Amino acid sequence: MKGKIVSWKDDKGFGFITPEGKSEQVFFHISSVKKAARKPEVGDVVIFEAAKDSQGRLKATHVLLEGGRLQELSATRLLN
Repeated sequence: MKGKIVSWKDDKGFGFITPEGKSEQVFFHISSVKKAARKPEVGDVVIFEAAKDSQGRLKATHVLLEGGRLQELSATRLLN
């Protein structure tokens, strides 16, 4: 799934993602963010998988930050 981070609590290490085309928010924890060169920020576009936790609530797993500073750095390295 693709979505956007709409809430991030850096001091707690968790936030919420709104999937594209949907209104519900999906919880995610910093431990589910994979291969990140930086911390998540509100407005980041992400790709993630969704699963239900032990209490039946939807949560994001295998969260990948898309675009942003990581892609800018890669493009800069390619040009230099």
